[in-house]
Amino acid sequence: YMGATLLLNSKSMGRRKRNASKKAVDEPEDPNASKVPKTFVTKQGKVGKSVRQLMLDTRRIFEPNTATRLRISPKNQLRDFVSVAGPLGVTHMLSFTSTD
Repeated sequence: YMGATLLLNSKSMGRRKRNASKKAVDEPEDPNASKVPKTFVTKQGKVGKSVRQLMLDTRRIFEPNTATRLRISPKNQLRDFVSVAGPLGVTHMLSFTSTD
């Protein structure tokens, strides 16, 4: 048993550490990129199929600068989206609702 523990310890001692890879510096391609409006397209409450499809179509229209895969759960409220919008640089929010 003593020889097995020495063998395991000698293997772990000889391993080399991996060097952290250098991160690429993100440079904006266009100096006006920060001026481009970014949008969130959401829904409020229960909506029908047509309103949901309208919301998805609106996302596709604004596609290069909108969150196309934004997940909306029933627990999300408007203040949740507003709190996340600032750090992401969102300038406009569209919210679809359905009336009776």
